[in-house]
Amino acid sequence: MEHLGGVPPMAVPPPVPGMVPGMGPPPPGLHMGGGLAPPPMPMPGMMPPPGVDGVVPGSGPVPVPAVVDQRPAEPASHTIRVNNLDEKIKEAQLKTNLHAIFDQFGKIVQIVAMKSLKRRGQAFIVFDTIESAVKAHGTMQGFPFSGKEMNIRFAHTESDVIAKRNGTYKQRVKPPKPPIKRKAKAPAESVKRANVGVGGAVAGGAPPGTVLPPGVRPPPSAAPAFVPPVEVPHNILFLTSLPVETTELMLSTLFNKFPGFKETRLVPSRHDIAFVEYDNELQASMAKNSLQGFKLTASATLQIAFAKK
Repeated sequence: MEHLGGVPPMAVPPPVPGMVPGMGPPPPGLHMGGGLAPPPMPMPGMMPPPGVDGVVPGSGPVPVPAVVDQRPAEPASHTIRVNNLDEKIKEAQLKTNLHAIFDQFGKIVQIVAMKSLKRRGQAFIVFDTIESAVKAHGTMQGFPFSGKEMNIRFAHTESDVIAKRNGTYKQRVKPPKPPIKRKAKAPAESVKRANVGVGGAVAGGAPPGTVLPPGVRPPPSAAPAFVPPVEVPHNILFLTSLPVETTELMLSTLFNKFPGFKETRLVPSRHDIAFVEYDNELQASMAKNSLQGFKLTASATLQIAFAKK
């Protein structure tokens, strides 16, 4: 067929099976036989559609991503809170023991330990720098103290002494305390009469021949005061009353913060005694005076003496 004017005729697409001339293709999903069309076959190189529960047929189970702890890291602070402490240790002794353990990490500004019901068994240690608090937090976590392992966390807020130094201190408003009901005291006159003898002389200082009222006994004579023997200083300390679980690492942690520390020695055949050596007698005396009576466990108190020459 020749082209008019050199222009080829427009190409006519072949008819689609089942399509009526002059009408468009059948609706999607409708088979020409009257039913639903079969699912389309995937083209080469294409992934088949997902199956049940999002699993691609033939590809195996989909790996579940690991659960990641997205909680924020605990922010560091000048103050650490030490929990799980022995509640039977007195407040003054507890502060002394904690200062002896933690001042190796840096200057300690303040130690707060209270015996109230809510704050019992814990203490707050305030360091001069955050770096010292971070070292103490990482090193002493789980350290055995008085038979219990320490649980150390950073305080949520800065202490008052650090806030005042930084100029961020704000006065706290304390709630009013409820009135305290006090019991009525016994009449003072009856107590005074019981302690006064004839003629107005006190029972303890009544002159000879004074008749004391019935039921009042003279005080016993005072016993002579005990004078402890004088110790001769030595550069080696002798430790006694050590518990069974004592190790050289525990003793070194207590004594190596004092200048001149050389070594600790446990006696193989005895678990309750040990020796600590310093360079000179003065350095040994400093360690002895600071750690005398240190409570290692709930029932074991450290006893330190100079070794005999």
